[in-house]
Amino acid sequence: MYQLPQEVKKEFEAGNFEAGNFVVKRSSLRFNQVDPDQSQEWLGCIGKKGSGIIGITRTNSAANSKRTTPQERLEYLKEELKKKEVFATELKKEINHLHRQWREVDVNDDTRNSIDAALSVLADNHLTASRKRIGRKLASLYGGPVEVPKPVDQFLNLSSITLTEMQRKFLNLGLNCHYISRPSPLAKRIELEMLIDDIQRLEREKKVTTHPDLQAEFIREANTSRGHTRSSLLTPELRAAAKELKDNNNIVIRRADKSPIFVLLDKEDYLSKMSRILDDTTKFKKITRNPTDGLKVKLNRLIRTNNALAGAPKLPLIEGDHTLGYIYGNVKTHKPNQPLRPIISQIPAVTYKLAKRLHALISPFTPSSFSLKSTEEFLDIIKTSRPSGIIASMDVESLFTHVPINETINFICNRLYRSDGIHFPIPEDILRQLLQACTKEVPFYGPDKNMYVQIDVVAMGSPLGVLFANFYMGSIEETIFTQHHELKPSIYTRYVDDIFISADTENSVSQIIEMFKKNSSLNYTHEIEIERKLPFLDTVVHRGTDSFSTEVYVKPTNLGFCLNGASECPERYRRSTRSPHDSFATTSVQLRPNLNKIAWRHMDIKNYKVSKY
Repeated sequence: MYQLPQEVKKEFEAGNFEAGNFVVKRSSLRFNQVDPDQSQEWLGCIGKKGSGIIGITRTNSAANSKRTTPQERLEYLKEELKKKEVFATELKKEINHLHRQWREVDVNDDTRNSIDAALSVLADNHLTASRKRIGRKLASLYGGPVEVPKPVDQFLNLSSITLTEMQRKFLNLGLNCHYISRPSPLAKRIELEMLIDDIQRLEREKKVTTHPDLQAEFIREANTSRGHTRSSLLTPELRAAAKELKDNNNIVIRRADKSPIFVLLDKEDYLSKMSRILDDTTKFKKITRNPTDGLKVKLNRLIRTNNALAGAPKLPLIEGDHTLGYIYGNVKTHKPNQPLRPIISQIPAVTYKLAKRLHALISPFTPSSFSLKSTEEFLDIIKTSRPSGIIASMDVESLFTHVPINETINFICNRLYRSDGIHFPIPEDILRQLLQACTKEVPFYGPDKNMYVQIDVVAMGSPLGVLFANFYMGSIEETIFTQHHELKPSIYTRYVDDIFISADTENSVSQIIEMFKKNSSLNYTHEIEIERKLPFLDTVVHRGTDSFSTEVYVKPTNLGFCLNGASECPERYRRSTRSPHDSFATTSVQLRPNLNKIAWRHMDIKNYKVSKY
């Protein structure tokens, strides 16, 4: 009772509690954890609804006044937020004006720098005090400390243009922001026509009967627009800002390589970086004639030959029109000078469906003695292993763009046709030609509108990219550890291009790296444990005396953006955003009590940003 306001104590002393003139709200907090303001608010609103007296003003008019609904309170908060935004905009203008005036004041540089430093200290102190005050309020409301996420832009401007405030606001909606888009009338008509065809087919088969006006009703429905199709998130101002960015021919907007953020570059700089990639004549070749039709004829000839063989899996014939793929680059914002990671989209290419089929047929035979399928599988290995010596990690530098095609095809054929217990139904000469065509003969457009083919190494964006990378690495691993048993460490496991090792000494790790360099065309980097800890994948591995332990590791490139909470998407999307983070954290963290509560506390509700576990 000592936490409740004085008025409530008087009501208690007057005997109103004993008379039952009060209503309480269930809470997961203990009574002495409830903030006084919060308890007064709960008792006030519920007491008024239940005609009780707790928290209600003493006048009858106040007791009988209409209680505000949640929707009314939401609208009020929206109005207040708009007022604050207008005030903040005006304040920014005033600050910029004062900055300009200050720069025009005639003082020497030492004095100016001293004053700037003093003002900076005052601003930092004010910001720190404000954050502490807000933190105390949130801790009081949620019953424990809450980390206030620092505002982080969901874009990186590497271009020479200056963004307007509305353009920044649009970009800060983020890549993972869903909004209502106007449905396509043509798509709706096509769907209804397909539905009519299905119904008429069933009617011909005498499985259904239809009303004479059914087709007319379908036609009427095809021309009718239903439902709410206008986004309330994308205001006219934001749409205008998006159009301005789209129509600016001096910039290119791409996504970051390992972060879900926009990256703005000068178009000249982007084209220059892409040109340097395509100028590598050991990997790319410029062509002057579109080879799609000839490639289609060649592949269909091979497919028909295979399909005519008894016992061979039926490969789909290539039909219809196809266009060239295209190359683009995602920006490696975590690397010096922000290089590009080339990706060749082969979805419109003539080889795409065939490559996917070949991937499905060959994948089960990929060497997998040391490969991982997920972080969970790695955790299972760690939990059942005992530490010995040191732990280290190896990383293959640019694996995809350095996997040699001819050597990998040889690895594939040797395993499929010259291994005991494996009978692959496609003839070797046909498979070799199909793999060559799907990797080295696929044409694509460059940003300069010229046509190219990739003559060596696999590309991200190809259905065969991951298969070739895993097959090449798996074959190298089996060769090394079969021929050199003494080099095999107590733990060696790999997830694509990331390798975890538990070896006796650092010299053992160096010997393994040297052997990999000798037997492959790849370069490797490595990292040795520091203070018995090593990050690997999304975990930090702790090497104890008798066992390993793990905790969640958030990479510096992971800004934690999951889903913008303002997205116009079904509520189940928002709920499902939390589930994988809770599941992974529960699996990865072994000695963290109340994890679910901690993880949810650190979720930024506005952007659904997981900042820390």
